[in-house]
Amino acid sequence: MYRALNPGMIGVSAPFEDSCKWAKASGFEGMAVGVNQIETLGVEEVKNTLDRQGLKPSVFGLPVDFRSDDAAFESSLDRFPDQVALASQVGLERCSTWVLPGQKGLSDSEYFDLMKHRLGECARVLHNYGLRFGLEFIGPKTLRDQLGIEGIGLSTAEKMIELCDAIEAPDVGLLLDAFHWHTSHGDGKTLEWMTNDMIVDVHANDAPRGPAIDELQDNTRDLPGATGVIDLKTFFDHLKKMNYDGPVHAEPFNKELSAMEDEAAIEKTGEALRKFV
Repeated sequence: MYRALNPGMIGVSAPFEDSCKWAKASGFEGMAVGVNQIETLGVEEVKNTLDRQGLKPSVFGLPVDFRSDDAAFESSLDRFPDQVALASQVGLERCSTWVLPGQKGLSDSEYFDLMKHRLGECARVLHNYGLRFGLEFIGPKTLRDQLGIEGIGLSTAEKMIELCDAIEAPDVGLLLDAFHWHTSHGDGKTLEWMTNDMIVDVHANDAPRGPAIDELQDNTRDLPGATGVIDLKTFFDHLKKMNYDGPVHAEPFNKELSAMEDEAAIEKTGEALRKFV
């Protein structure tokens, strides 16, 4: 595994070149690249900027609108093959996205079938270009309560793997986030059956002290190792044991970090990740 930076996850909005320069200086080995950046800067500029800093392109977020209505989904899916072609030209080999645990008004099985269809369409496009696809389960019970979802839906690793298997497209696996592993009441046993082939992307973070697990809010986290609430030793021990070979991005959703100057925020994030990766 290797340390990679996704600037947006820590509130950094600096130009791509500056972010890459500061990432390299802070010990990162990879950089997330959005298709909008590639479309704006061009394939060669993105590749050259990464090459100058010795960074590998780590992952791009799914640009397809699969969470709203059929018209929005179909419209954005039409553009997806061209976007994946650009990502492939830059050297990206992984795409990932988050998946809500359910949708109000739909039963678990109806929502499962909807995600199977829509994400399956995306997975097949990615497979045509040899890219892997990671799906993130969202763990907090507080979010399910806000959405009016009864039960657990797609909020655990086990349920998301069921969806990955049902899609029946090669190279579909998990975006494994430490916060969501923790809030879904995951432990070492949740990780011991996983393999490198199942994991496409990893997010590292910590949880605030005080609230019980089922009271944690999705958008309130911290840098990995900042509080010690999440058992990151067990989390990373299992990743090492399975020889996970993909990127690890910090996703702290932390107001104090987001308020820092961009270069300082990248430096602090790199320092936190180096404790584990």
